[in-house]
Amino acid sequence: MKTNIERLREAVIAGVDSKEKHDVKRMTLENELNFIERKGMEEYFLVAQELINELKGHEGILLGPGRGWMVGSHVCCALGLTSFIPAGLTPIVTWGDDECTPMINIDVDADSYDFVKKKVDEYTQKSGYHFDIYLPLEVTKIKRVLALIEKNGKEAPQLYKWIWHENYDLFYSGNLDGIPRFGGTVIQKMTKALMQKAEFGAFDCLLDVMGLYNNDIILCDEEEIARYKKRHGLLDVLGRTSFPFGFLYKEDVAWFLNGWIGFSWRQAVQVIKFADKKMWREAEPLKHFYLKQGMDNGFCESELNSIWGSWFGRDKPFLSVSEVAGDVYISVVLARLKKDYPEEFGKNLKNFI
Repeated sequence: MKTNIERLREAVIAGVDSKEKHDVKRMTLENELNFIERKGMEEYFLVAQELINELKGHEGILLGPGRGWMVGSHVCCALGLTSFIPAGLTPIVTWGDDECTPMINIDVDADSYDFVKKKVDEYTQKSGYHFDIYLPLEVTKIKRVLALIEKNGKEAPQLYKWIWHENYDLFYSGNLDGIPRFGGTVIQKMTKALMQKAEFGAFDCLLDVMGLYNNDIILCDEEEIARYKKRHGLLDVLGRTSFPFGFLYKEDVAWFLNGWIGFSWRQAVQVIKFADKKMWREAEPLKHFYLKQGMDNGFCESELNSIWGSWFGRDKPFLSVSEVAGDVYISVVLARLKKDYPEEFGKNLKNFI
């Protein structure tokens, strides 16, 4: 008889193999699976897959991409728990923190909420596991726009298939009124100033915009951008220019510490925790290791100290990119619908956004 972790691994492999151009990272999958096994959560993920598959099997239910850490999880993607393909994201910090217990979140449209809640309650009663349900207005908006498109005899777009190679011209040239997170005047100016007119990498650019905006950094024209870069500098990692706007997310810090300094993922997460809480003294042992490893890898001490100080001197705690990516994803979906189907998008707009 197979163990739960064996069943989970088989389900993950089947999910990867069945999805065209899935592009998940095998090493990341292994790290996530090891974390799940250490936490004894393999059965939870199997039950979640069964639940989500049943919900998707009901016609008329529209699920969102998931919430928070889920959209950055390669395991959740392989199992179909999120429709977001996290190929462009670094591993999420959750997997380096044994104090964290991930919760599966379900985004659902308003019309289906009561049914989904009843079904979730049934699974909870049967298995003892809990799942959070969210009711984003944006998901309801998407569902109703799609219904209007079909009603008007047009071919509705296939959602969640094109996110990394979409045409993002509305974000740098069009009117973003009514697009969540990008509807305000300031954020629209900032987006247009920072957006590249290229499909590849455009989503990452939107993540940079939201990272800056969430940290109260407003860059609305080329002069402001140039001044900001000059003031904060570009981190030239062994000849590779990176982080043009600094370290905006937890994953940026963890990736730098893990990939360029030689920290384990757990050590990187510990540094982030200390930085968020301004615990300079408690972080000193890690800093000594950081300086030694960094200089061994070719960085100068002054640069390493400057980077460390920027982490611990922040006004706000670091956001996780996975917390932002799902919301930006929904914004991109709505922006495409607005551009391609303006008539249907405009119906009852004020009731939703």
